[in-house]
Amino acid sequence: MSLDKDKTSLIILGASQFPASNHFTPSIAFFNSKTRILNFFTETVGLPNTANNILDLFDADINPNDIDVKIEAFLNQGAASKGDVFIYYCGHGGFDSMNGGFLLAIRQSRDTNLGVSSVTAQSLGKRLVTSAHNRRLFLIIDCCFAAEIYNGIFQSPVDGMIEKKISSNFPEIGLALLCSSSKDDPSLIVKERNITMFTEGLNAALTNGSSTIRKEYLSLREVGDLTYSYIKHLNTGEAVRPEVHTLIMPNGDIADAPLFGNRSYKPSGTDIAYNIAARKEAIEDSIRENDVMGMRSLYISFMKDFGKEPKYKDESVFIPSDAKELEETKPSNKEIDLYNAYRQERHKIYRRVLDILDNIYPG
Repeated sequence: MSLDKDKTSLIILGASQFPASNHFTPSIAFFNSKTRILNFFTETVGLPNTANNILDLFDADINPNDIDVKIEAFLNQGAASKGDVFIYYCGHGGFDSMNGGFLLAIRQSRDTNLGVSSVTAQSLGKRLVTSAHNRRLFLIIDCCFAAEIYNGIFQSPVDGMIEKKISSNFPEIGLALLCSSSKDDPSLIVKERNITMFTEGLNAALTNGSSTIRKEYLSLREVGDLTYSYIKHLNTGEAVRPEVHTLIMPNGDIADAPLFGNRSYKPSGTDIAYNIAARKEAIEDSIRENDVMGMRSLYISFMKDFGKEPKYKDESVFIPSDAKELEETKPSNKEIDLYNAYRQERHKIYRRVLDILDNIYPG
């Protein structure tokens, strides 16, 4: 069963600027990553971009206490009070020099007291558990040492409360974590595309799916594995493996629950036309997002399945090659003339792809 847009909500945390910290480097990649996730939930899932469905605190110039108050209020109203809640963080992860606790940097994080001025794993974990009633929680963390948040949450004083609430009052509640890296590994930014490696892979997994996973819907665990596959596909160098962790539940692991529509799922028999249409639409969506490498991956898969006629043979090979070469030589947008030339070449590739898609499936 896929996500119900009327019973799903999204909380976005993190920052791209850290004016009171020399320790945390600002990066537009964090903002771009947050935008990809927001677009997925609003455009693909169909989540209304309203205060009842989305709490966007990314780059908010407020302190950790105010963030906690806003999350508490949000979780007790609207769609968040009755359905699935996704909490996405993108930015820097770090450690409090006083007690070694794991923390998530925000816009107001200060070097002089990071533990007080940042969102701590312990405080976030307590808020999610104590405020989340009768629902599933999915926490997606994109930062260095991301999986450390698991230890930060479950080594806190809320341990017993978690177990008690689940065993007695909330048999359907669960908290699953999708982390960009292990507790020992940094997460990476893809500088040439100004996006985090993890969220680029996650976005590709969510928007493209997988034709090798023969399921109509994907679980969080499957999305985590697929994200790593896309990370390796999109990057020639080091690839950081995401991790999935789950709060133990008496009636099943919510990380294995079917959630996300598999955009590359191949229905059998008469449903094949729908599959072509969905795959074509996924490529068009990646073009709208200017996700050249995501489009390239989708296009390769599409042509292997539907573009086997001899007349498509050359462009099945040339377009992926041209797209990869174009992205590898992408100039900075500060180099105006070079960047404008790059955009023109990118549009030509898009046009070639769209022409072939229309020839194969005019619908």
